[in-house]
Amino acid sequence: MKKKFNPLLITSLIASCFIASSCSFNDIINISTSNSTSQDSTMNSLDSGNKDTTSGTTTNNSANQENINLSIVELNDMHGYAYESSYSSSYNLASFGYYVDKLQQKEEYDNVIAIANGDMFQGTAFSNLSRGLSVINAMNEVGFDMMGIGNHEFDWGLNVVLKYFDGNLDNGEASFPLINGNVKDSLNNNKLIGIDNEKDNIKPYTIVNKGGVNVGLLSYIGDQTSSICANKFGSYYIDCYGNEDQNFINEVRKQAIACKNDGADIIVLNIHEGNSSSVKNLYYNQAFASMKDDEDNYLIDAVINGHTHTKQNGTITRPKGMALPIVQGGCNLNSVGTISLEISGSTKKIVGLSCSSESLNSLVSSSSKKEAVQNVLTYEYSLIEDQIKMKYATASSSASKSQIGLWCANVMKQFSGADVSIINTGGIRATLDAGDITIETLYEVNPFDNSLIYVEVLGSELISFYNAYPSYYYYNTDLDISSINSSSTYKLLTIDYVYYGDYFQSKFKNDKLIKVNDELCARDLMGRDLLSRSSGVWDPSSSSASIAPHGWPEI
Repeated sequence: MKKKFNPLLITSLIASCFIASSCSFNDIINISTSNSTSQDSTMNSLDSGNKDTTSGTTTNNSANQENINLSIVELNDMHGYAYESSYSSSYNLASFGYYVDKLQQKEEYDNVIAIANGDMFQGTAFSNLSRGLSVINAMNEVGFDMMGIGNHEFDWGLNVVLKYFDGNLDNGEASFPLINGNVKDSLNNNKLIGIDNEKDNIKPYTIVNKGGVNVGLLSYIGDQTSSICANKFGSYYIDCYGNEDQNFINEVRKQAIACKNDGADIIVLNIHEGNSSSVKNLYYNQAFASMKDDEDNYLIDAVINGHTHTKQNGTITRPKGMALPIVQGGCNLNSVGTISLEISGSTKKIVGLSCSSESLNSLVSSSSKKEAVQNVLTYEYSLIEDQIKMKYATASSSASKSQIGLWCANVMKQFSGADVSIINTGGIRATLDAGDITIETLYEVNPFDNSLIYVEVLGSELISFYNAYPSYYYYNTDLDISSINSSSTYKLLTIDYVYYGDYFQSKFKNDKLIKVNDELCARDLMGRDLLSRSSGVWDPSSSSASIAPHGWPEI
């Protein structure tokens, strides 16, 4: 390993770096954006494996021997899979930490930026049982430079996540900042959550020095209102409306300029938003690529995407300037997005780049772990191991998402005494293998802690809703929509994500809310149903429920 040093201590180098800081993008030769498997040295895998990469070069990469290689690595949509990835139990956050450290050891400089895009906590028993604190503790040991906000950071109410960035060690604390530039608080004069909050660890942007280069980090969440349970917003809201919000773009530009004025040499923009087909097809990526300051210089130098759970990388060409590299690293700790930038030591401008989105198992071996991270994971898991390994029942065969969803709807109906029960198809996140069903596996199947909603609805509106969205929801299997009387009222049990959603509210104009049960969620009812089976066996081919009826709440 090379000995590390801080280049800022070498005053002569600092002086030469900033004298030439006014270099124009017109001086930089545009790169090719064709797909290629060629990589610069920082992009080579640490073990072996196939690569999916986009690479760019310039004609003057070797001209300056003092060029700095900067690596930006990101995880998006980890969804609590810190103890192990959803792909393999052999890989976990300690594997990612090992990858980050190995990249760092390639250079003399502190030249790696680790970014958590968003949706980091909600999704596994390991994370959910501590409301994400176990993941925060492990992320601290990785050495993340920042985290962004995704739609699932709102699942427990945003304040649950914000407390890990409030400067109070008593409730757990992240060692890295939470960055966001477009979540606002209606109870605080509609200010950004980071404004007037500098004593805390929440900021609209931050600047980190890597190898003598000041790197500005901005972060946003796209228009994810429909992906968030409306009653979980509290006083917060997302200041981004639609897929082409020009006001949002203008605000991004203002913050990018402010970051530049604060001394950033380059800017990396993190956004929890994506397009499943291609990074080039996301409108906001195109807007970021063309964004310039008042002196006609491009503002954004690299972009991290998220939300769509797709493994992507690509570049967007720009006239008279370097292309914009963009990555998204899949989900559930299965893949990593990496952007490598070669930066002139004298001008602090980018002279070469490449980007990739690769499976974690192609970057490191299964035995490669960062010890400090692994120690935290092992300790946190030991605190809950007995609880999450508790057996509910045995599945006689594997179960598909639809089999699980229909069974869940039947369990909800029988428990509540409702006439109809509804759960969204997106609420069932995984299949079940044959064998033991534990709390751990139930969290993987249905990780959301959505409250139960008891409501009375008009038959005509139930028919309209059912016919409008036949594939978006699971209903109890004995529901015969043709037998529903338009003028009658029906007892309906659903979850808050469905009830407060646009689809439900657009169809049910005359519903009567009876009760909100915050003590139980659909996953709890699934567990009760499994425990009630005297045989201890659940047959996925039968969607029947065994749970004891609880009865419809009195008005």
